[in-house]
Amino acid sequence: MNSVQPVLPMTGGCSCGAIRYEISSFPLLLYTCNCTDCQTASGSAFALNMPVATKHFHLLKGEPQGWRRPSPTGADVTSWFCGDCGGRIYGERAGRLESINVRAGTLDEIRWLNPAAHMFM
Repeated sequence: MNSVQPVLPMTGGCSCGAIRYEISSFPLLLYTCNCTDCQTASGSAFALNMPVATKHFHLLKGEPQGWRRPSPTGADVTSWFCGDCGGRIYGERAGRLESINVRAGTLDEIRWLNPAAHMFM
C-alpha cells in the first residue's frame, strides 16, 4: 500500500508544459481501462483514468484541442489533448456532464496512484 497521499489541489499538465490544470477535489475513482480503444489511444496495454467532478477541474494554462469520436457504445466522446506535444489530458462523454476522465499519468504527483479497478481485462 502506498504511504503517499494525494494533496489538494492536485496539479498536472502535458509533457511540454503548454497545458496546465488544477483539481480541487479528490477523484471519484481511479481505474485502468484495457479496452482496445484505450490501448490504441495510449499506445499501451491500458489507460489510467481518473474521473473527477467537472466543477473541480480548472485549466490554468493553455487551451487543449478536442478530438470527437463515438465510443464503442455509440456515445459521443471528446478527448482533449495538447496541440503542441499531443499529450492527452482528459476526456468528456456526452450525457455525463458532471464528471470528466483525467489521464492520471498527467498529474504532477503520481506516487499515490493505486487503481481500484481494472476494466475490460
